[in-house]
Amino acid sequence: MVVAGAGLPGMRDPSRSITYFERSEWFEIGILSESDTVLALSGPAEEAGRPLDDDAAHYLARCSGGYPYAVQLYGHHAWRASTGQDSIDLEAARSAEATARVQLEHGLYANRWAQTPQAERRYLAAAAEVAVAGGPVTGRAVAAHLGVPGQRLSVVRARLIHRGTLTAEGEVLNFAVPGMATYVLRRFRAGDGDPPTE
Repeated sequence: MVVAGAGLPGMRDPSRSITYFERSEWFEIGILSESDTVLALSGPAEEAGRPLDDDAAHYLARCSGGYPYAVQLYGHHAWRASTGQDSIDLEAARSAEATARVQLEHGLYANRWAQTPQAERRYLAAAAEVAVAGGPVTGRAVAAHLGVPGQRLSVVRARLIHRGTLTAEGEVLNFAVPGMATYVLRRFRAGDGDPPTE
């Protein structure tokens, strides 16, 4: 018998791991490319008899950012928005984007923000501000944006990466969940955060 499951990387944390998970074989999916995301959206819809129009598929792929849970969520809401139609068109995709974004904000984004200590929220906001400005988000860029030496923020950065809120590809930092940077900025600018400390 084979049992397959999916979850976030934190499931592999030894302090939180369930005994039978320790013997599991793990495969990291990561962020999907746009072409893989289009396939993940279009394939099931085609098989279920309500295909996705090409422009709708690419629109949803871009909105989801290739994050597997977001892909699933956008696809689900596009299916529901197209009830009674022969295919899922761009109008249904746009309706799905609005609905799914609200669900992401109230669920995934809000939960991650709530679990982030106040000392780390300013770092996330600075990373989001650097990203919005169009520059590469690195530890050095975030520190410069905050006007403090980089080494003072190394512990904060490491915690956010360990928790899975940020990912690191070499020196470049990314929000693990696409779209969260906008949410972080809105929450922080509303006064929900403090300057980071070690």
